[in-house]
Amino acid sequence: VAQSAEHSHGKDKVNGSIPFGGFSKYSMRGGLLVGCRERTENMASKKQTVEIIALQCTECKRRNYTTKKNRKTMQEKLELMKYCKWDRKHTLHKETKVK
Repeated sequence: VAQSAEHSHGKDKVNGSIPFGGFSKYSMRGGLLVGCRERTENMASKKQTVEIIALQCTECKRRNYTTKKNRKTMQEKLELMKYCKWDRKHTLHKETKVK
């Protein structure tokens, strides 16, 4: 179908063509087809403002929880009162890095 459309527009020799919207898992970048995996890797690199953090208990020093934090909206370290199953009570948990 696409070749017949190009023939009607004056192109005599057409080897093949890729119609727009024909490939859902490919996109065009600079005239080259780019696969789904590369596009998702580029999208993941743009989302660096949200990072995964761990919450560490101040009493037993164990990392009991993990959560996400937006670095643009919250620059200070996160501190929450969370339940520590080792101490069996609510204690202050502070933000630490995930290893």
